[in-house]
Amino acid sequence: MKFARTIGAALAAVVLAAAPAWADMTDHDGPGEPPKPFEDLKPSERPAPSSDEAGLWMLADRAEQQIKTSGAVVRDPAINAYVRGVVCKLAGPYCGDIRVYVVRHADYNASMMPNGVMTVWTGLFLRTTNEAQLAAVLGHEIGHYVRRHAVQRQRDLIDKAGANMIVGSMLGAAGIPAGPLVTLALIGSVYSYSRDNEREADEVGARLMAGAGYDVREAAALWTNIVAERKDDDEEKSKSVFFATHPEPEERQAKLEALAKELNPAEPVRHEPEFRAVFALHLLGYLRDELNLRHYVKFGNLLDRIENENPAPGEIKFMRGEMYRLRAKEGDDKKALESYTAAEGLHGAPHELLRSLGVVQSHLGDKAAARESYGKYLELEPDAEDREVIRVMIKQDE
Repeated sequence: MKFARTIGAALAAVVLAAAPAWADMTDHDGPGEPPKPFEDLKPSERPAPSSDEAGLWMLADRAEQQIKTSGAVVRDPAINAYVRGVVCKLAGPYCGDIRVYVVRHADYNASMMPNGVMTVWTGLFLRTTNEAQLAAVLGHEIGHYVRRHAVQRQRDLIDKAGANMIVGSMLGAAGIPAGPLVTLALIGSVYSYSRDNEREADEVGARLMAGAGYDVREAAALWTNIVAERKDDDEEKSKSVFFATHPEPEERQAKLEALAKELNPAEPVRHEPEFRAVFALHLLGYLRDELNLRHYVKFGNLLDRIENENPAPGEIKFMRGEMYRLRAKEGDDKKALESYTAAEGLHGAPHELLRSLGVVQSHLGDKAAARESYGKYLELEPDAEDREVIRVMIKQDE
C-alpha cells in the first residue's frame, strides 16, 4: 500500500497544481467565446506551460518515471527493438516523440499518454498473429496522441462535472492495491477516451497502416480474434475495458473492413514470419501469465485459435493440460492426461510436463506411472527448485 499511497499522492498533487490552469481553458479565444477546433499535435511540440494540456503532460511525466523503474517492464532488446520499429514505421516524424514501454502483463492492452508514452502489454502479442495486426493497435494509440484525445477528454469531463471529479478520481486511485502495475492501472483510469475518440483513433490507425504498406484488413481480423476469444465468457466480457469503453466489436469490424477497401496498398504486407521469430521463444511464458488469471473459458478459446494457426506445438498441448489440471472439474484429470500425453516429444514441450503428468497420474490412481514421470523430471532437471518436494511425492506414491 505504501507505493500506491505515494504515487497517488504525487499525482493528485500534480492535478491540484494544474487545476487553476484547467480553469483557463487556454484554447478559447476569449471569455465567453467558444473553444477553437482542436489541431493535431505537431512533431516535437509541447503544450504552452500555462495551458491545461501542460498540466496533463506534467501528470504523465510523473507517471512515466514510475513506469521506467517498474520490474514489470520488459527489458528484452529484441522485443523492444521490434515494437519500437513498428511504431516508427507508423509514426514517421513523430517517431522521436514516442517512448514505448513493453510491460509483462496478461490480457491484451496498449495505452497512450498525452506526453508520448506508450505502454504495450505482452498479452497483446498472443492476440496478434502478424506484424500488421500489431501495427493496427499501435497505430490506433498513435492516433490518440496526434489527435490530442487526452486533453479533449479531460475538458469534456470538466465541462460536465467540474475539476473536482478528476481530482477525486486521482485520489481514489491511491487506494488501488500495491503492485508492480499500479501506475498502469491509474493511467487506464485517467487516460480513458470517449467512444468517438476511439472511432477516430481507429481511422487514424488504419490510415497510418496503409501509409506504411501494411494490410489494413488485418485490423478487422484482429477484432475477429478478440471476439472469438470472449465467446461463451459473458462474465469476463463484462469486465473488459475494451467492451466497456470502446465501440461495439461488430461496429469496429465493419468500419475497419470498409477502410481497408478504401485504403489498402496495392501490395499489402503482414510480416508474419518476422513477427513469429521475435515472439516464439516467449509463447510459453505469456501463456502462463494468461492461465494465472484463471479465466478458463477465455483461455481455452485462445488456445484453440493459436493451435489452429500452429498445428500441434508442444507448448499449446502442455498448456491445455495445465488448464484442465488447475480447473479441476469432474473429468479434468483425464483430459489433462490426454493433453500431456499428446504433448510429450513435441517441439516446445517443457520438462515440467513430466511433473504435471505425474500429478494427474497420481490423482487417477496410477502410482507407478506417477513415480516414473517424477523420476524422469528429476533426471532432466536435477537442479530444479522443487526437487525435494518431488522426492517427497515419489515416496508418498510408493
